[in-house]
Amino acid sequence: TNLAPSSVRHAVKVLQLIIGSRFEKKSIHFPSCIEEESETACYSQEQVERILGAAEGKYEILFATAAGTGMRAGELYGLQVDDIDFSRNVIHVRRSAWEGELQSPKTRNARRAISITKSLANMLKGHLDGRTTGLVFPCRAYNGIQRPLRNSNVLKWGLHPILRKLKIPIAGMHAFRHYRVTALIESNVPLETVKAWIGHGSEAMIRRYSHLRPGCFEKHLAAVPDVSAGIAPKSPLEKRGLAA
Repeated sequence: TNLAPSSVRHAVKVLQLIIGSRFEKKSIHFPSCIEEESETACYSQEQVERILGAAEGKYEILFATAAGTGMRAGELYGLQVDDIDFSRNVIHVRRSAWEGELQSPKTRNARRAISITKSLANMLKGHLDGRTTGLVFPCRAYNGIQRPLRNSNVLKWGLHPILRKLKIPIAGMHAFRHYRVTALIESNVPLETVKAWIGHGSEAMIRRYSHLRPGCFEKHLAAVPDVSAGIAPKSPLEKRGLAA
């Protein structure tokens, strides 16, 4: 059968109700429900640099902010100019956007302040070009009214054409968030700080977001004492216990 294990179990229960009796214990063998879980997309440092190098206009700033903060796509689309404190280089997440409409953040922890680098702050200043109100990344205004970007349009017209051009596997805006968490953890940023900047209260969830690369594990391994380093290799005779 091509049905999922849960669907098979449900069908058996319905059949038992129809015939008015239960099947004997162990008379039915259900398929295993263990499936290989596909890895969530996470851009690498090199991929992020290539994406930013190929992006133009507002998309360059949008993707740089996504990679430099780990903000959710809706939080980026709902970001307003007065949410950015340029005197302290801090972004305040106060709202989100969905399908072109503003709404409250996803969770209580989503309301937060994110420290940003001076270079990202300067990019945002240049993008705003003196503007002091409104959305940071507005959609094209209709009748003088700003609307937030729609994620489907950002992917269709901004991100996915770049990924195809660079031959990077197709992924979404959330892969920037995964990249950010991974970069923070690999840089030994305290977990409490990571949670505060990313907007998650669960350590387990933060660890699910990280995609530690082999180079990171090699750095950790180098700091651990090597108990076998001082042991000289044995000759073939010594291995067989035949040495004099």
